[in-house]
Amino acid sequence: MQPNIGIDEGKRKELAKGLSRLLADTYTLYLKTHNFHWNVTGPHFNGLHAMFMTQYTEMWTAVDEVAERIRALGEFAPGGYKAFASLSSIQEADGNPDWKEMLKQLVDGHEIVIRTCRELLPLTQGADDESSTALISDRMRVHEKTAWMLRKPAGLDRADIIRGRPGPLRLPFAAGRQSHPIRVVTRVPAGKLRVTTVPPQSGQSMATWPPWRSTTFLTSDRPRPVPRPLVVKKASNTFSRTSG
Repeated sequence: MQPNIGIDEGKRKELAKGLSRLLADTYTLYLKTHNFHWNVTGPHFNGLHAMFMTQYTEMWTAVDEVAERIRALGEFAPGGYKAFASLSSIQEADGNPDWKEMLKQLVDGHEIVIRTCRELLPLTQGADDESSTALISDRMRVHEKTAWMLRKPAGLDRADIIRGRPGPLRLPFAAGRQSHPIRVVTRVPAGKLRVTTVPPQSGQSMATWPPWRSTTFLTSDRPRPVPRPLVVKKASNTFSRTSG
């Protein structure tokens, strides 16, 4: 029995065809993200492993929503690898790329999904298909945010910040064992900042640090502008990692 939902058969078939492309793109990107979750390596393994899991879990739910919308329009949803390969513009990963290439490929994949969504919106709006329009708009918003997060992933493009009060400093890693520079930003009188860079394998020089009014420790594997330092909380005698 064909649905009688106020959209004629020709438009329903056209809408379902477009949504099938979105389904194929989403499923292909889901598989690629899950693959990278399994196989990511390198210094940022923990952060990327967890981030990829969050992303593929969200897309796993999304493919169901897109497929069920196709069925609500009276058409069958594609469900095989051959069908997805013919519909999707996202390419499978070749071998096991390093973590930087994984991020690049995932950004490219999410941007493809975004463009697919934008191509479909005029079609759904022209057919007065508010349900499909809302679904596509929601998916586009998710993929735009995810692409942004992949361009600036936590732990890769922002500092790990260690807070504490003035006094002897206990670093959260073994002295002399860090693999990247530490930049120490200290607020001095007149609102100026003093920056000291401790090179890799020099953690022992940071075993203690003279009292300061306000100090922020930044760990980074790439240069970045000096951020506004944190005011030291005198009530605390411990050091903890917080997001920058």
